[in-house]
Amino acid sequence: MLMLFKELNKNHVSVWVCENKLKLAFTGEAPPVQLIDEVKQRRESLLDFLNEKSIFSEEEFNRFISNENRTDLAGSAISPQNKIAAIFSATSLQQGFIYHHLAQPEDDAYRVQLLLDYHTYVDLAVYQRAWSLASLRFPILRTAFDWEGKILQIVTEGSSIGSKHFTTKDISHLSEEERNKAIEAIQQNDRILSFDLSQPGLIRFTFIKQDEQLTTVLVTLHHCIIDGWSYPILLQTVHEYYNELTQGRTPKIVVDKAYLATQQYYLDHKAESEAYWAERKSQFGRMNDFSSLLSHRVDLMQIKTVEKPAEQIFTIQGNTYEQLKDTCRTQGITLNVALQFAWHKLLHSYTGDEQTIVGTTVSGRDVPVEGIESSVGLYINTLPLMVQWDQADSIDAVLQNIQKDIAALNSHSDISLSDLQSNGERLFHSLLVFENYPLPEANENKEGIEHTLTFRRAVEKVDYPVLLMSYEHNNCLIIKFSYGEDWLTEKQAQRLLCQLERILHAVAYNPGQPHTSITFLGNEEHHTLLHSWNQTDAPYPQDKTLQQLFEVQAAQRPEAIAVIFEEQRISYGELNRRANRLAHHLMALGVRPDDRVALCLERSPDMVAGILAILKAGGAYVPLDPAYPSERLAYMLEDAAPVALLTLTPLAEKLTRTMPRTMPRTIPTILLDNQALCLETLPDNNPDTPALGLTSRHLAYVIYTSGSTGQPKGVMVEHRSVLRLIINNGFADIGPDDCIAHCANISF
Repeated sequence: MLMLFKELNKNHVSVWVCENKLKLAFTGEAPPVQLIDEVKQRRESLLDFLNEKSIFSEEEFNRFISNENRTDLAGSAISPQNKIAAIFSATSLQQGFIYHHLAQPEDDAYRVQLLLDYHTYVDLAVYQRAWSLASLRFPILRTAFDWEGKILQIVTEGSSIGSKHFTTKDISHLSEEERNKAIEAIQQNDRILSFDLSQPGLIRFTFIKQDEQLTTVLVTLHHCIIDGWSYPILLQTVHEYYNELTQGRTPKIVVDKAYLATQQYYLDHKAESEAYWAERKSQFGRMNDFSSLLSHRVDLMQIKTVEKPAEQIFTIQGNTYEQLKDTCRTQGITLNVALQFAWHKLLHSYTGDEQTIVGTTVSGRDVPVEGIESSVGLYINTLPLMVQWDQADSIDAVLQNIQKDIAALNSHSDISLSDLQSNGERLFHSLLVFENYPLPEANENKEGIEHTLTFRRAVEKVDYPVLLMSYEHNNCLIIKFSYGEDWLTEKQAQRLLCQLERILHAVAYNPGQPHTSITFLGNEEHHTLLHSWNQTDAPYPQDKTLQQLFEVQAAQRPEAIAVIFEEQRISYGELNRRANRLAHHLMALGVRPDDRVALCLERSPDMVAGILAILKAGGAYVPLDPAYPSERLAYMLEDAAPVALLTLTPLAEKLTRTMPRTMPRTIPTILLDNQALCLETLPDNNPDTPALGLTSRHLAYVIYTSGSTGQPKGVMVEHRSVLRLIINNGFADIGPDDCIAHCANISF
């Protein structure tokens, strides 16, 4: 772009934008035809640049030219010594990386590290020279970024890699174990160092000498300039240059034109891509809720970085791997599609959502640009892959839909993820990456440095809560599952991977079955769910009533505290005596087993004593919340038809007004605040439960539902059902020293 502006100015040509149209004017002789053709070819990039710089008239163009030098054209961050060769908009993924870098500069996400072991003598000066020449071949190594306005890629001229990019370490004096620890420390210390994205050469090297015939090179790059496809191409180029230089030959540098040509292709097809994504965006539903997959509920929307990363590795091999490959060939799909199906199906089953969206990394190289397969740069993009789940679909039908959609994603990969998000919120919590890179042809020179190379390891970190990365290796399918320990335990992660394997097994062996027929359960889980978890038999006193067990405790520990209310502390013995006196009064009123007695009291010791008294008399209590609306109280009284009412004077007046006409007005009412009741004169011994004919199969209470689907319904609960709930229940170990807070509404 800079060279074009220079040529325009040299030929007295001005360009500007008017109503989103490119305007051109010149003075003197007509400009060369070649220059006009170049303006036509680069019309879209010219419009972007002119709009960005607000050049909307011939005067503004001339003012811009006179006031701005090359550094200004590229953004003030570019050093003057870096001559500029081209300017393009940053790709969508680069924009995302830069936003992350600016928002969280201390986070080490998107710093990619390669640890290379060369089992031979490596000449540092020659190795540096080889990398310097590689930067001449690949423009992305000479690229910086400017974000003063629209985020731009600034491609500079000349080599961008020199001695300042190299650090040397000599650890040859250490033992092998100490050397490995030292390399680990060097790698971790290097990882915390950030990059200056405003300068080209976003790469650095640590040259670690282990001995004369073993050198480890730590290569650290920013993800802004490279993707997984590019690594082997870049290393092959460096090794070829190194070999030629050591043989005294000067490598021939053939500049990679595909990267810049691809940026131009994106500009030329921008409208087509935007139209495709506008239609897809209209179909996006809500983001899938991952809560059911996690070990405990976490708001993943708030997760910006993975503070405690963890990883599980799973391998599909043997007959299952071969059958899966064969099924993919038969179906005309890739292994990537099979894995996408498996992960989407897992999400669908856990969330119950009819639409699942997963972040999917596409190669970005399915565009008609010559040489793109052997180019180095950040071509990939992360895009939302959406799957609609129809209950009638078979596995193979869903597979074909995914294959078609991934092809469409690759054809329209130049879109910013932020443009697809609403209010800046994520579309997905998980990212799936399938690495399937074509390897460069092996060099026939067996003496070359590349034949001494072994990969120690690669280190990369992303900021998605869940990452699945998969690749084929040695006739196996390797699946790496990365997550945060804060929201997923190791056991749960392993369980998810086992379920993923079962889905892939279904794809491999029975792709014609409905996807709803897939089972996630292994034999052990099947037995656990259907048998182990259903072995709920537990001993409890089935022939006893609630009050009988209470009376045993009152006899054994009469001084132990039974109830605490505000400043009051009531022992088991005292509470039992209070309840007994009231129970004898109820029995005198004619209360018998299964008779309902309404209880309308505020939370208090009287409420507890009242419940016990009703049970001791043989009745079943019907709790009435004093705060309930009159209509609800009237309905419950009419439906339960109690033989007596236990309450206080102020509450009795309200209940009397609300009593339905069908109820007898003479229902016995016990007012606990009535001094004339003289309960103190009644016996305080335990009523004889067997003599009353009371058993564990009689009613203990009647409790009413909320009535949200109609009228409230009374649920009749027997003594034995309550005992099973509170004794040997397997989930609450309540002992003599425990104090239980009573917070729930007794009526519901």
